[in-house]
Amino acid sequence: MADLPRCHPDYASALAKARDYKWTTLTSLQEVTRGIQQFYIDVFKIQDPLSTEKTYTDPCHFIATTFDVMGTTPVINLLNAVEGDVLRAAVQTAPTNLMKRVPPRPVPKTTSKHIAQLLHMGFREEAMIRGAPGTSDVLDVIATSLSAIGLQTYKYNLEVLFEHSGGIAGELLQPFSVGISVGGATLMSCYLLAFAVHELELSSKVLPDLWSELCKKMMNVLWLHCDYDPSADVTEQVYKSISVKCQAAARSRPNIIQLDYAFKRTTAAAMSVTSCRHGCRTVGRFKIFGSSHRSHGRPVNNSIWHCGTLGRFGAKTLNLCKTL
Repeated sequence: MADLPRCHPDYASALAKARDYKWTTLTSLQEVTRGIQQFYIDVFKIQDPLSTEKTYTDPCHFIATTFDVMGTTPVINLLNAVEGDVLRAAVQTAPTNLMKRVPPRPVPKTTSKHIAQLLHMGFREEAMIRGAPGTSDVLDVIATSLSAIGLQTYKYNLEVLFEHSGGIAGELLQPFSVGISVGGATLMSCYLLAFAVHELELSSKVLPDLWSELCKKMMNVLWLHCDYDPSADVTEQVYKSISVKCQAAARSRPNIIQLDYAFKRTTAAAMSVTSCRHGCRTVGRFKIFGSSHRSHGRPVNNSIWHCGTLGRFGAKTLNLCKTL
């Protein structure tokens, strides 16, 4: 595959280094994630030799600069090629209810839900109400996207806009025209992942089983669940976008008592697989022991029955068991 035109000579060095990465020896998506992240860490370290300023200030700047050099049609072809590779390896089909046209403005206090192709989503800073997301945030979402959890826009929908690009209800969606009110880091992680899959030629470098596993994760990267709930004007939309983000960040975390209770459940579940004796009781599908039970002559208070397999658990888990 011929190299695509680039806008900085040091990019070629970062790309060559990434393509020579030990892709064929990797056995897990976690290792693939580290390889992709390292590629972008090297890219975002590139500096102007005279001013020593970063060449790419953030993911939006990198994608916009690179795509501008390539041109709209080649970028669309790139994303379509990635979609085809992913669908074949994942042995799946694209969603059939994709958003093809600009939807009508929903009734106030209601939200319309859609599934959008990545290539319809805006990637420039001006397409995002709060501006470009931070590089570290985007790299974190890349790790989440390829983790066991995967990207969950079907659960945590992006919030999109059409007004910024002058979209009129009923018109065909144009490439890269959908704006973002909430979910900028998620969106840019999708662009970086799709671009890396293509640029690093992962389809021919990672092991077949791992490539198939990667492509199943990419299904949630190339097709995104979105909410459309526009505000009355730009000012209200800005305040709403900031408020939603602040509310999400301010959500209470589990307190120490909840963590203790939750970890007791997980430890109990793990122990019950290898050791379950008379006197245990079931809470849901977790088995724990009543206070009347005795282990080797010692009372066990609402705890887990001792078993000889404790050695396979980590030190933190063993210490937790001692406190139960």
